[in-house]
Amino acid sequence: MSKVFIHIGYPKTATTWLQRFIFPFHKEINYLDHYKNENKWLLDLRYIDDLDFNPESFKKKYSELNIDKEKPVLISIESLSGDVFKRGFNSKRIADNLKEIFPDAKIIITVRNQIAMIDSLYKQYVNQGGNCNFKKFIELPAPKPVSFSLNYLKYHKLLDYYSDIFGQDSVFVKTYEHLKKNPEKYLSELFLFIGVKDFDGDLKNFKVNRSLSPFSVGLLRFANQFLKSPMNTGAIMPGKFFHPMFRSFLQNTFDPFFFAKSKKKIIDKKFIEYLKSYYQESNNYLDKKYDLELGKYDYPL
Repeated sequence: MSKVFIHIGYPKTATTWLQRFIFPFHKEINYLDHYKNENKWLLDLRYIDDLDFNPESFKKKYSELNIDKEKPVLISIESLSGDVFKRGFNSKRIADNLKEIFPDAKIIITVRNQIAMIDSLYKQYVNQGGNCNFKKFIELPAPKPVSFSLNYLKYHKLLDYYSDIFGQDSVFVKTYEHLKKNPEKYLSELFLFIGVKDFDGDLKNFKVNRSLSPFSVGLLRFANQFLKSPMNTGAIMPGKFFHPMFRSFLQNTFDPFFFAKSKKKIIDKKFIEYLKSYYQESNNYLDKKYDLELGKYDYPL
């Protein structure tokens, strides 16, 4: 039977690039693309109710896949690290379920500097229709439809839990910054962990998508008050078409013209200092245990 490798995220760590341009094209891997109809059952791993969870049902679906049993299997769904816009409430539940279904699996995790991550996540929230300002977003409590917790990004807790139940040698963890700086080396280390040859495809598609400037985030957030979306179900105007069009205009036309060289973040300096103290202990522990060279990438230490 094939060895199983599960890439659980985190979000905003180039997971989409890996899923679109790398994993499907490695000839020695059975990549289970969850966008394909035959693999959509994998998405149930994220939100299935505890009372409905039946590991044997998932095992049966897995056993029925038409794959090469000699090749390792790779599953990649970034939300398996927990729903970021619901405070990561389901991260432990997902880990336990994965252990029941794939008891001998190996886990792949990529983390990111929390300051850059929070900036990116807030922009993602607005991109998806959110209309709260940054301060309100940080304080969004459960049980609202959208909630957020800084605690979700204390990575050591989830990494330790996966290490406890699967074994530390079965957990591959690297930083997004390492991937961004040297994608070839990151992939070489990843595929060595999986036990296959280096990726021999073209890496020219690797790029960091341009994020919206703070000014454009404000414009989009204002528009979101009137456009219906999963983040704002109470709005009166349909946002299915208008929202993507407006966002595309801001990202591809407005920002390149007015803010071509801007790297300004949403987060102000005072809050950055708070985040540094908030994540310092967690990151120091993480750095020592998993040898991630976090100081090299300016993580709060």
